[in-house]
Amino acid sequence: IAQYAQLVAGSTIESAALLNDDAFDVVIHWDGGRHHAKKDMAAGFCIVNDVVLGIMELHKMHDKVMYIDLDIHHGDGVENAFQFTDRVFTVSLHHYAKGFYPGTGSGTIASARTKAVVNVPLKSGLSDSTLIRIFNEMVKPLFRTYSMAGDPLGKWNLTMKGYEECLKTILGWKKPLVILGGGGYKTTSTARCYAYLTSLVLGKQIPDEIPEHEFFEDYEPDFLLPVDPGRQVDENTDAYVEEVRKLIDVQSQTLCGIPTPSLYQGFKQKKTAVAMPYTNVIFNGAYWKSFTQRPKYTHGDIPDLTGKVAIVTGANSGLGYATTVALAAHGAHVFLACRTMGKALEAIEKAKAEIKNKYPQFKGEPNLDFLSLDLDDMKKCHHAAQEFLKKDLPLHILVNNGGIMTSPFALSADGVEQQFAVNHMGHFVFTTTLLDKIKESQPSRIVMLSSIGHEMTVKGGIDFDTLDERHPSNPATRYGRSKLANLLCGKALARRLANERVYVNMPHPGFVYTDLARNNKDSMGNIAAGVYDLAGKVCAAKPEVGCLNQLYCATSPDIEEKDLRGRYFVPVGIECRPSHFALDEELQEKLWEFSEKLMNEKIKEP
Repeated sequence: IAQYAQLVAGSTIESAALLNDDAFDVVIHWDGGRHHAKKDMAAGFCIVNDVVLGIMELHKMHDKVMYIDLDIHHGDGVENAFQFTDRVFTVSLHHYAKGFYPGTGSGTIASARTKAVVNVPLKSGLSDSTLIRIFNEMVKPLFRTYSMAGDPLGKWNLTMKGYEECLKTILGWKKPLVILGGGGYKTTSTARCYAYLTSLVLGKQIPDEIPEHEFFEDYEPDFLLPVDPGRQVDENTDAYVEEVRKLIDVQSQTLCGIPTPSLYQGFKQKKTAVAMPYTNVIFNGAYWKSFTQRPKYTHGDIPDLTGKVAIVTGANSGLGYATTVALAAHGAHVFLACRTMGKALEAIEKAKAEIKNKYPQFKGEPNLDFLSLDLDDMKKCHHAAQEFLKKDLPLHILVNNGGIMTSPFALSADGVEQQFAVNHMGHFVFTTTLLDKIKESQPSRIVMLSSIGHEMTVKGGIDFDTLDERHPSNPATRYGRSKLANLLCGKALARRLANERVYVNMPHPGFVYTDLARNNKDSMGNIAAGVYDLAGKVCAAKPEVGCLNQLYCATSPDIEEKDLRGRYFVPVGIECRPSHFALDEELQEKLWEFSEKLMNEKIKEP
């Protein structure tokens, strides 16, 4: 059941992501549309509400979503999920009668001004002509009002013609469109409908004769595509339809208060609105934590690294420390690039003891050294790289792990918002200064640690003109911007190294419980931060597990054998599609040029 739910919901989310990426104008997922499931319970043969998850994905790029439900049953699960927001306009045309599941949706329109819900309760015997009339007279005007950024059985007499006309109208609106199936009780009728509507979207005419295939005999006796209409009396009389239309005309005036995209942009910056991205992080992290109990890449898969030289930034604690231990335990000479010497030296002694205890097969003394690095200051980052170069050592592995998260607003030593400065600019200066040495040492790896948090960024991805301001006001959004910069920079760098045996990749560690989240109260509030803390203790991976994804990027033979470059990985070693902004080559280049110019200005200042 869990795997099926994952497939259904994952496909709908991916369908929405394809629209977000402008990859397609229309995406079809016929096995989606499980519109009855609730947040806390399965319902009506639906164990997951993929529609809700798909709409949430669409909201990453679209301020408004119009959901039109033509299933014979009321789309109660979707309506319930979004009944208190006007960012989603749910329109459901469904059969309503006493005892007919789910027994809701009798009112034509929600009464509260904060809702955007329209129900069209229909009687038995609905015909194609009545459906087309209702759609044209009621749904089309609602589309204009909202300014929008099936079951062919049961109690109705519908054929594919009714759905065809509705779909043609929707396609004519020329808006990004996800089409979900919703299922059906008679598979041959459902399959006929899906095939016909798919041909309509593609603009291809298909023959009426069903071709021979594995289930050909199920289409007897006629073996034809068209579905015969039912014989029930259409109880949706002209008088009834007109009554419903008038009610909707009058009551749809309550929709006039739906905010414009510009109002949404302001709303998104409110602190209370940040709970959703964090919930997303928690549950994604919880899933990856459970997944990594049997990851595809483990500490035992790390090859012998004898003779390899590595630098790990932020190596004195958390993921950086765990990564350092793993690299050194497999023979690498590891430099702990940290700001505070005392903490780094303590970490070195701790790591040596841990390696001797956990890796009894390791002989000799672990090769660990300290390298002074302050990511808050570009000059110091440049100096740190030069100090390493003076050692005349190769550099095979660079793990840009260090960083801060959701810290209160502050400017770096160079006058840049601190999270962007530490998480991106410091690493940019450090990496580019070391780049010639890394190329000399090839085959080599550069690991730019990113995060699923890169999806929590400002509109447009990165606002280059406000990097010295308290904008955005929420620390979590500023963090997301910095993590997006890691992805953009990694992809731009990978492109520049396409002809070298230098492999740049960007892992997301999953939900790992470290002290990185110590500033959550400032961005989430005490209650949400408390929930995050509790979830971390219960669900999160430990650093020695959480570091596996960056170790995969740093050490796995797969990277070279499969020529994996500029990829975004989720735990462990699973390539994943990042956000729309992360894939924007123009934004990648703009960030690179901006960073290069800023670096040159700052490191040359007296």
